[in-house]
Amino acid sequence: MNELFGFDGDDIHDNNWQELNEKVVATCTEKGASQWLCEVAQNLNTGAMVQMTHLPYQLEYWPSLDAVRRARENRLVRPNLVLEPFFFSGFEPDRSRARQRTMELMNFFPADYDQHVHWMRAAMELHKKEGGAAVKLLCAYRI
Repeated sequence: MNELFGFDGDDIHDNNWQELNEKVVATCTEKGASQWLCEVAQNLNTGAMVQMTHLPYQLEYWPSLDAVRRARENRLVRPNLVLEPFFFSGFEPDRSRARQRTMELMNFFPADYDQHVHWMRAAMELHKKEGGAAVKLLCAYRI
């Protein structure tokens, strides 16, 4: 934080977090989250990073970027497909939307167990084809 904002101190505590948070939010708003992330990663000499994503990230977000920005993100970001929306259609609202959008993008709406398994395999293959590096299961963290 010191390098980004001139943060003075060894620790974040009750007396300084609000000011630091305001600086973080303002910078993120000004630059955009993905642009700022790339800038910080470059300044830290980060070779690559794994980012948890849903499939629409690769199928809609990346193609929406201009060529320079997409190349910059492709050099840095290794998409990690979060599989929960495929397993739990009602797990959380944002993940349910990702599941629905993935079905729409693939034009594949599984109606039974066998179709669902086939759809998940096809989605993981598409993830891999579009630059995906890993898969992630978050349900292990839920109690």
